[in-house]
Amino acid sequence: APVFAGKLTANGLDANGEKVTNVGAGTAATDAVNKGQLDALSTSSNNKTDALGNSTANNLGGGSSYDSTTGAVSSPTYTVNGNNVNNVGDAITALDKGWTLQSNGANAAAVKAGDTVDIGTVAGESNLKVTKTGNTIQYGLNRDLNIDSVTAGDSKLDSNGLTIAGGPSVTKTGIDAAGNTITNVAAGTNATDAVNKGQLDHVDNRVTQVTNTTASIFGGGAKANTDGSISNPTYNVAGTSANNVGDALTALDKAVTDAGTAANAGWTISANGDAATAKNIKPNGKVNFTGDDNLTVAQTSQTDNEGNIKVALNKNLKVDSVTTGTTVIDTTGVKVGDNVQLGTTGLIIAGGPSITTSGISAGNKTISNVAAGVSSTDAVNKGQLDSAISSINNNVGALANSAVQYDKNSDGSVNKDSITLAGGANGTTIKNVANGTIAEGSKDAVNGGQLWTVQQQVDKNTGDISNLQTDISNINNGKSGLVQQANKDAAITVGKDTGGTQVNVAGTAGDRTVTGVKAGAVTATSKDAVNGSQLNTTNQALVNYLGGGAGYDNITQSFSNPTYNVGDKSYNNVGDAIGALNQADQTLNTKIDNVSNKLEQAFYATNQRIDDVEKRANAGIAAAMALENAPFVAGKYTYAVGAAYHGGENAVGVTLRKTADNGRWSLTGGVAAASQGDPSVRIGISGVID
Repeated sequence: APVFAGKLTANGLDANGEKVTNVGAGTAATDAVNKGQLDALSTSSNNKTDALGNSTANNLGGGSSYDSTTGAVSSPTYTVNGNNVNNVGDAITALDKGWTLQSNGANAAAVKAGDTVDIGTVAGESNLKVTKTGNTIQYGLNRDLNIDSVTAGDSKLDSNGLTIAGGPSVTKTGIDAAGNTITNVAAGTNATDAVNKGQLDHVDNRVTQVTNTTASIFGGGAKANTDGSISNPTYNVAGTSANNVGDALTALDKAVTDAGTAANAGWTISANGDAATAKNIKPNGKVNFTGDDNLTVAQTSQTDNEGNIKVALNKNLKVDSVTTGTTVIDTTGVKVGDNVQLGTTGLIIAGGPSITTSGISAGNKTISNVAAGVSSTDAVNKGQLDSAISSINNNVGALANSAVQYDKNSDGSVNKDSITLAGGANGTTIKNVANGTIAEGSKDAVNGGQLWTVQQQVDKNTGDISNLQTDISNINNGKSGLVQQANKDAAITVGKDTGGTQVNVAGTAGDRTVTGVKAGAVTATSKDAVNGSQLNTTNQALVNYLGGGAGYDNITQSFSNPTYNVGDKSYNNVGDAIGALNQADQTLNTKIDNVSNKLEQAFYATNQRIDDVEKRANAGIAAAMALENAPFVAGKYTYAVGAAYHGGENAVGVTLRKTADNGRWSLTGGVAAASQGDPSVRIGISGVID
């Protein structure tokens, strides 16, 4: 019969400090567990912890690694804008700094990743235009300019007209010659035309002719004076002298009266000797000399029987137009030839520039010698535009060199699923990463502090398991036996010689307690029973190991479930909690994806800005490929011409080689022109060393 040194009573089993061996694996909540079950649990926990640490380090990148001995995950190192940072937060902060934009060396402002830079004109500006083609910003001057005035030296052209300081002006109120001679004025034809001196001379000649004619008509020695007056004639009528027509007529009348009414003859008057216009003036008839808007006729005689008629050109002439050569001044303005028209709306040159009330049009001609604009409404010259474009290109180039970029696929396209930080040999550390959400479906990145917390819990669990293993080992060091014991030093056996797979110590009063049970061996092959102390130690160790507020009630002999807060969820058993931790890989990947998404937003603007850089780079590669090596022929000049295509860009290149007569050295030079950027030049020398 088995020998058992302990006690098996209604209150329980007391193994008396001996091992309880050959214990089957417990399945129910109140079953005893063997050491094999505890070892399996410890191994599973360690494996999952190592997997979590390795996955975390791999997802962080930047040289981050996991130490399975200490359970620590080293900080990554990321190089951003030439500086090393050791967490994701610092890397994102560095990326978010962006670049600085300023105007004319002032008003500097930070442009962060994802910001929009609006390059345009000031409000109300209608003469400048800004266009964007791809990543190229172009400034242009509108063909039809709308400006208030144009000043060139002493000349000013505005909506009122053209004014020259100290000189002539052509304005809405009229033309002011400023005391200068207006030359090449064509003869006016309409009533409102300007007349030239030739026409005035002609009129003067006509007046002189009329005066001479009048003097001639007066007869009696009457002469036309230079001032347009006519000297008095002297008439001898009937033996008397008369110095005017009236006296002469009086004398004549007397003579005629004496001669009778038959002598009713009168006299004839005509214009310019035109017989067709000649009229007979009978005695007592009337001759009326009149002028028009431009000529004034006056009778200057102060006494009767005198007839001084004076014809003068008015100072204010009314003409329809004045024409001088090819220049016509009329009611519509000033027209010079067929191409230049200066009217009420401004100056228009056919096929060329125009300055009108609608604005200034350069007529698709170059506006040169434009001073650098200072105010916001000033015109800018090409030098300023080139400088602005150069500054933008330099900033984009600097941004491309310092920004974090997506990896590229083998075909050169952007791979948005991968980012490689260009760190040193030890990788790149992302610092200042905020606590990420640890939950199912979360894609937040986790930081070292969160992993440290997990590691501390894992370390505690490992220690608790180790303590539990020690307690079970103490049980295994005791003796066992149920009924039989060969001698006082021999083992106690229960049912050694009988069949059956269970030991039932229940009595009529119910279940019994087995007391005095020595601590049984707790091993993978141990079948020793464990005592209450071992189980209590195990229970407490399990409680401590489980953490999360777990507890064990010795009175009710029941565990109270732990509560693990993983992320935003609570779990009440180790399996579910470990299951949640097993999601760490996916959680980390998800969070890193979220970081990637945020970086993608930052990189999007950067990629837009560096597209042009990529094109230039592809063009540079095409240029390098196009520089074909010229043949090596001693004593000869050789050449090679090549063309290449890479990444959507193309280039052509020419290479020239001069080889020494002895063939020991050669000098090569080449130039390539690509579809983007400036030409590339290459020069080299090669030779033979004995």
